[in-house]
Amino acid sequence: MTYPADSVTIPACIRFEETAGVRVEGCRFTRLGASGLGVSGGEGLTVRGCDFDTLSAGGIVVSGSRGTTLEDNRVRRVGLEFSGSPGISVMGTHGCVVANNEVSEVPHCGIVVGSADGTRILRNLTVNTMQVLADGGGVYLAGPQGRGPRCGGT
Repeated sequence: MTYPADSVTIPACIRFEETAGVRVEGCRFTRLGASGLGVSGGEGLTVRGCDFDTLSAGGIVVSGSRGTTLEDNRVRRVGLEFSGSPGISVMGTHGCVVANNEVSEVPHCGIVVGSADGTRILRNLTVNTMQVLADGGGVYLAGPQGRGPRCGGT
């Protein structure tokens, strides 16, 4: 078994960088050789009622965003070439909501939330996760969540 020297970010077929108030609704992302939708930075993006299926990497990948809402989406059969890709990944976010999504048939985790502040995971359904890799789950929290104790002052 070999490990790469540097981690690599798998590109997304549609990517939003530092946008505000964008809405993606009722779209279908299928048979793509990368992640479906990527969000980097920005504020107030909504992804609602979309289908993500038969993808080489993850369905939705969000990093460093504020106030993003991922709601009522269906993610299935993702991570076909990049088995470490979760169905939905949310990293370094503030005030995001991941709600009412259905994630199934994934090789690793259904939903992964990395370090986050005020991000909520509500009423999601994850089934048939961890089909290839171990050490994960339907919903997996990695890194600090929320604010730690404050020092000094009141």
